[in-house]
Amino acid sequence: MSRLSLLLLALCLVVAADDGVFGQIKSYLWTESVAGCPFGIPFTNRCPETGLFSFYTCCKDAGAECCFRLQGWVVFIIVSLLVSLVISCVGSIISCICCCGRRN
Repeated sequence: MSRLSLLLLALCLVVAADDGVFGQIKSYLWTESVAGCPFGIPFTNRCPETGLFSFYTCCKDAGAECCFRLQGWVVFIIVSLLVSLVISCVGSIISCICCCGRRN
């Protein structure tokens, strides 16, 4: 049974790679900064380079200013940690409510 599971997993990975799924996932998790704002040439404002944790986009009035944004993977990690914290707190409260009265 485990050999069949490994074979199916390998097949799924090959199909996903062929369809370009990994490229789509990468585009959600990593974004490059724009060169400058507004989008026309010549740029009136140069935007900073893409960092490990952040990138810059054009925003404000007609896209005239560079605005700081977090990379998608950073947002994903923060949301995952917050969801884990909430689930842990809710589980602890439920455990306390259900089990605290049962002590001998």
